[in-house]
Amino acid sequence: ARLQTHKASVNLGVTADQIMAGAPPPGPGSPAGLSAGYNTELLIYVNGKKKTITAADPDMTLLSYLRSIGLTGTKLGCGEGGCGACTVMVSHFDSSTQRVSHQAVNACLAPLCSCDMRAITTIEGIGGMRAGLHPVQARVAALNGSQCGFCTPGIVMALYTLLRNNPNASTSFVEENMDGNLC
Repeated sequence: ARLQTHKASVNLGVTADQIMAGAPPPGPGSPAGLSAGYNTELLIYVNGKKKTITAADPDMTLLSYLRSIGLTGTKLGCGEGGCGACTVMVSHFDSSTQRVSHQAVNACLAPLCSCDMRAITTIEGIGGMRAGLHPVQARVAALNGSQCGFCTPGIVMALYTLLRNNPNASTSFVEENMDGNLC
């Protein structure tokens, strides 16, 4: 069976009627097996700990996963990527620059499956009351940098990521690049 698109046709191994009827996709043994020859596990590192996820739900967000494993410092605010309360740092090795790349990511929008072979750092991963605060956390606390505190972990993680990428950032650079966090 073929599915026609505006540019190409793709052999799915099932008919459109079977798809509409909810027929399961062909198994690994069939010619059009969707998982044949592919890795079906995710490998991520969360706060330095290796996590292997089998049969990941493609609809699960990074935020849902983090909270399901007990990391509740990352908050759900707007759920649309506008407030920044869910900000975490996602890192990976960039083979083109031969360096580790760090991005501040809205965990409420990031599919868990997009994090395969990535390192995730949450607010719990940079410090806490028992292990000691990271300097970014300590400065925000000492200078009364939060109001109710709900969005503070996201602000701290955005600032932490910015400083990981640019340790000598000027005040104006920081102000210009903290626009993804509303409070």
